Amino acid sequence: MSHIEHIDELLQNGDSESMQAAALHAGECAGCAETLAEWNDISATARDLHTTWNSDMLWPRIERAIRKERRTPSPMRSRG
Repeated sequence: MSHIEHIDELLQNGDSESMQAAALHAGECAGCAETLAEWNDISATARDLHTTWNSDMLWPRIERAIRKERRTPSPMRSRG
């Protein structure tokens, strides 16, 4: 198993022991440090998106945007 496969397995496990092992290994391995940094970035973004998903205002905002888009003529439509 390669270093990347090993750290991927640890990250997928996600338990505190696996995450600690991943962090320790990433401290000594540049490739795995990059993988861990990417994982942390994705995880932070996912948490932020999840907060948005739970918003009671999400669907009303989407509906308003769709209605507005339908009312606004696009350059492609007006060329026809």
